Amino acid sequence: MSFARARELYGDPLPEAISGRLQLELDSIINNGFGVLYLIAHKLVKKSTDDGYLVGSRGSVGSSFVATMTGITEVNPLPPHWRCPECRFSEFADGNLYGGGFDLPDQNCPNCATLMEKDGHNIPFAVFMGLKGTRCPILT
Repeated sequence: MSFARARELYGDPLPEAISGRLQLELDSIINNGFGVLYLIAHKLVKKSTDDGYLVGSRGSVGSSFVATMTGITEVNPLPPHWRCPECRFSEFADGNLYGGGFDLPDQNCPNCATLMEKDGHNIPFAVFMGLKGTRCPILT
């Protein structure tokens, strides 16, 4: 599910930074038995939004890119970047210049000239599940 959504947003093949982050998180989530927690949270958020309820995440769940790609949170923890909604081109900004995607200047896609979307907040996954990915996540 995570990889499918990432390909919708970032294209196929996925840029290495994106596939690497997903794989790192999924290894930690699945190998420590937290996959079912993510699936339940995904189903609860989806049902709520399908029924017209506003759902917002809080706390450190925003540091999980898997949670972003499964619709649990709207916060994208990747470093600040632009992504093209048309051709799926993406470009990461210099992390020292911008605090988050909101700070990025407008930019047109170099491939198709579409105005690119600005995203990313530069939040490490360790904030959510610890440095070794073993701390129990609390998805709220």
